[in-house]
Amino acid sequence: MWQILLAILLLLLTWLYFRVQKKFNYFASKGIAQDPGYFPFGSNSSWGLISGKLANSKLTDETYKKFPNEKIVGWYRPLGVPTLIVKDMNIAKAILIQDFDHFVDRRPFLLSKKANRHFLEMLVAMTGEKWKKMRAILSPMFSSGKLRSMVPVMNQVSGLV
Repeated sequence: MWQILLAILLLLLTWLYFRVQKKFNYFASKGIAQDPGYFPFGSNSSWGLISGKLANSKLTDETYKKFPNEKIVGWYRPLGVPTLIVKDMNIAKAILIQDFDHFVDRRPFLLSKKANRHFLEMLVAMTGEKWKKMRAILSPMFSSGKLRSMVPVMNQVSGLV
């Protein structure tokens, strides 16, 4: 009986391995430079984070520096979750301004709603319709004219004037 359970477990682990390993070819199949991923921890920067050798704020820096001449680079989080680094300003502008309706949601923050209720109400943590409504409210506040009129106030407060 235990041999059957062991065989089933081995089969499931083999299936999981090949399924995740296939995810590690996502960027290569699209012709995008990538920091290769390894089962189950992902790219080297992901392993650095897991092992405590790399701070979360420096997670993409290693991959960014490894590909100095690429406009976009892919790397993998644990279990093959693909993540894209955009290094070219024109592509970033296209994503954030011209084509923002195709890039509405980001990866959601998996946080406790009770403990992080204020953080989850911030624009960077919102998704879906709630994000769209809040962006529509806030966008007029950051027009070029309004930002230009804020510069003298910011300079005065910062002591530059």
